[in-house]
Amino acid sequence: MEIDELVAVDAARVTRTRPGNLDAEDLALRCEAGVYNSPSGSAEFTAAFDLCDRALHIDNGNVVALTGMTLRYIVPVIEAQSSDPQADIGRANELVLRALAIDPNFYVAHFAKAYVLVAQGRTQEAVAEGERSLSLNPSFIDAYVALCSANNFLGRPDRALELADKAIRLSPRDPSLRELYHMKGWAFFMKQQDDQAIDWLRRAEGGDVFTELILAAALALTGQQADAHETLKRYLAVNGVTSKTIAQLRKQQLSLADNSTWVAYNERLFEGLRKAGMPEE
Repeated sequence: MEIDELVAVDAARVTRTRPGNLDAEDLALRCEAGVYNSPSGSAEFTAAFDLCDRALHIDNGNVVALTGMTLRYIVPVIEAQSSDPQADIGRANELVLRALAIDPNFYVAHFAKAYVLVAQGRTQEAVAEGERSLSLNPSFIDAYVALCSANNFLGRPDRALELADKAIRLSPRDPSLRELYHMKGWAFFMKQQDDQAIDWLRRAEGGDVFTELILAAALALTGQQADAHETLKRYLAVNGVTSKTIAQLRKQQLSLADNSTWVAYNERLFEGLRKAGMPEE
């Protein structure tokens, strides 16, 4: 079901839009594959975006490349790793609006737009964008990832768990499984169910860069200091990490949402990271 439906949806997209430059389309599709098959923060993840950049130099209206570059700028903001969040949000918003102006029905662009809206503090609208992405392509499991993320930001971890479980049932061998495991671990940590959080976050390791942060905090809060310290060391060794202190992390995290559940979750996260050895300043 998944492969056939994805091929059909992408074929429909190609017939809807202008042919453009086939070299640009090839580069953009290679970029897309690299982004979805590489852990965030990895060298492969970064290199994939260079392909989208090259595609846009050939054809600045390539919607796949525009969407890929949107993710290049918005993912670090969502993961609290941007050196200039406002500039990155602005650039990502410009790119995704261009993509949607060219093809309003490109499901991946709606997925990317959901993350832009989260970063802008418009999280309820982000849920609508994630649902729009899913309605356009019910086989696009990453739309569930975006919906889980938005619901966690809204302080609704139970809803995030429901969505993650549904996506895992629908596609038990999906390339995005680590992201879904991360979403479950994150939601369980928000619910202060640390043993379950640790279980799911360990399954997610090697995916989302933020996995190591939540895992380090959960381990420290359950008295597993040695493992917590080693997990934090792995996080700090990831290429491109910018939030290396509680103060840096606090600034970015609390700019993304302000509901009481989100604030309480972050205070607990910071408490665990202190115990794991993250410096205050």
